Amino acid sequence: MRVNESKLICTEAVRYQKARPSARTPWHFAALLCLLALLCPFALRAQNFAYVNNQSGVSNSITSFSVDTGGVATSLGTVSTGGTGAPVACAGIDRITVNLASNLLFVSNGGNQTVSVFRITPATGALAAVAGSPFPGGLTLDSCAGISLAATPDGKFLMASSNGAIKTFSIAVNGALSVSSTASLLPSPMVGMKISGDGRFLAVSHQASVSVFSISAVNGSLTAVAGSPFAKTGTGLVGGLDFNCDGTLLYAAEGGATSSITDAWSVDPSGALTPIVGSPFTVAGNDSNVVFLTPDNTILYQSNQGSKDLNTFTVNPDGTLTSIGLASIAAGHTPAGLAGDNSGLFLFSADDAFGLAVFNILPGAVPTLVGDTAIAGAGQIQAVAAYPPRSCAHTDFSVTQTASPNPVTAGLDGSQGIEITAGLSDGDVVVIPAGGSR
Repeated sequence: MRVNESKLICTEAVRYQKARPSARTPWHFAALLCLLALLCPFALRAQNFAYVNNQSGVSNSITSFSVDTGGVATSLGTVSTGGTGAPVACAGIDRITVNLASNLLFVSNGGNQTVSVFRITPATGALAAVAGSPFPGGLTLDSCAGISLAATPDGKFLMASSNGAIKTFSIAVNGALSVSSTASLLPSPMVGMKISGDGRFLAVSHQASVSVFSISAVNGSLTAVAGSPFAKTGTGLVGGLDFNCDGTLLYAAEGGATSSITDAWSVDPSGALTPIVGSPFTVAGNDSNVVFLTPDNTILYQSNQGSKDLNTFTVNPDGTLTSIGLASIAAGHTPAGLAGDNSGLFLFSADDAFGLAVFNILPGAVPTLVGDTAIAGAGQIQAVAAYPPRSCAHTDFSVTQTASPNPVTAGLDGSQGIEITAGLSDGDVVVIPAGGSR
């Protein structure tokens, strides 16, 4: 359920309450439904979907899963990307991404350096290749042997990076891609790539450093921020990245031989990075190449390809990390790419060479495994995306309770009402007026 659907439920609640102001139960039910729709807009969605990229030396495909309200994943089948696959050498490559604004899924094809685009059917999760897909990427490969992708939140631009260059593609209404600008002569290799939730900044990792760019809202062109690239803070190789929702914090996974290393930076309004006190944060685990923040930005997960487990951290208000502990999929299984459903209830992990693992997200505790589903013909499975993806939308609300007469006298009839004022993420305001009697 999206914001406009949430507003529709609240509008209907208002209409119903005005039509029957004296109805006790319908009013309270409508108010509760409105609150649920506004404050937990995705709680009423029965299904989520997860997409796993499966690459071999020749083929490249996407396996789709529906994920029910209990976290149980059911395969919806596999489709070819239409491009040529090739195993990547760096697990932090973001080779698949979803954009909610356009209902599109993008996946890179390392074998022939193209980008495939699929239209997602929101109700079923079904994928349909857009006309002209796959599209030429215009990139060459570096030692990581892959192409990372990131789309702006408004669905207007897609960035693709490899071998010292970033291509910005304009996304047409029909999903077709066309190159609009190129940033070149950047450090190589290029690994993980993420765009901040507000669409202002793009960050790209280079194993030894991280580059940060401001993004033009007009044409998607990139401008390096002052001081970029920024040096890593640990002793490993920087891989995957993740911003918090408002773009004020950036985290990076460092693949290390003996420990799990996490870089943490504050991001100033210009996009410049400053290491947070205590960074890097080092705990048990090794070869830790992917990080993922939950939708509320309170938990950070880091997958460890070397020790075959997941680190869990509490994200403190100042951006520092406190270790909660380690979780495993199954003996011998390797967690790689991470994603999560929009509600923040489930964590999805690409289980390399096996399939898709789903975990319960538990505040203050390590995640518990719901299930691990095999993919037929599994090759290199290191990337996963969710639909609807993690959202940084927010709702501000207030609740005012009134009584008449005031003060209420024991034994006398009176009335009371609750006025709900909700400021939605798109700037609109919904007011449910006080009503109901008792």
